[in-house]
Amino acid sequence: MTISLSASDQATAGNYAVVVTNPTPGGGKSTAVDLTVDNPEQIVTTLTPGSVTAGAAAQTLTISGTKFVSTSTVTYNGVAHTATFVSVTELKITLSTTDQAKAGTYAVVVTNPAPGGGASTPVDFTVNNPVPAITSLLPSSATADAAAETLTLTGTNFVTTSTVSFNAVPHATTYVSATELKITLSTSDLAMAETYTVVVTNLAPGGGASNSKNFTVDP
Repeated sequence: MTISLSASDQATAGNYAVVVTNPTPGGGKSTAVDLTVDNPEQIVTTLTPGSVTAGAAAQTLTISGTKFVSTSTVTYNGVAHTATFVSVTELKITLSTTDQAKAGTYAVVVTNPAPGGGASTPVDFTVNNPVPAITSLLPSSATADAAAETLTLTGTNFVTTSTVSFNAVPHATTYVSATELKITLSTSDLAMAETYTVVVTNLAPGGGASNSKNFTVDP
């Protein structure tokens, strides 16, 4: 025997009983045999936006791909996020400020439930470090052969992993806030009268080197 299954018959994943009935006299219903309609294996192609700068406000992440279903679920960095089904090619989730607080690369995965289905190949969402900027140094100068002292850098877009170089030499950096860093200038740093550059660098992803500020060691 053959029957025709419509698109509607096969629209939603699940197990569907198939029963043959012979009419009276005699006859009756057969034992049911299940026909399984599997969820498809979905693919994630793009994320919009594809990256942000650390500290971004909460926003919507649009996930584009193929074979999404109304019961698709999404994880961001391994954490389940409520998914809004838009179409078989589009889902949306909300990224909180916490999701975007720290620079890094975070996997976005879409999962279609059983039967069939499964997890998509992860697609990375990048949270970039900002580019730092120095506005001032305190103090901005010293006298040659001065004792070791603390140099305070004021600026913007500093992060916990920011590093500071003095005369192109990395110095141990103390993070105070997004606008303040501190380093210790040794007696060796202050031994010779000269003008030295101070630069802050934020690590990848994103990041980069700040503008340079001059620190003067006077005779």
